[in-house]
Amino acid sequence: MGINNYFSEYYGEKIIKPNELAYMSAKGNHLPEECLIVGNDKKLDIDMPKSLDLKPYM
Repeated sequence: MGINNYFSEYYGEKIIKPNELAYMSAKGNHLPEECLIVGNDKKLDIDMPKSLDLKPYM
């Protein structure tokens, strides 16, 4: 997909959303304001990340 050209870190769905651990795993050691959750599903990729103080983008 060429995603390496745009992001230094990215995560798949080893732990399935909407499990909070999926988002916290993707966040890693970064602060919430350093993270961007990209997706196409309002509930999973916008609402849930917002509830965890993560920045969503659709």
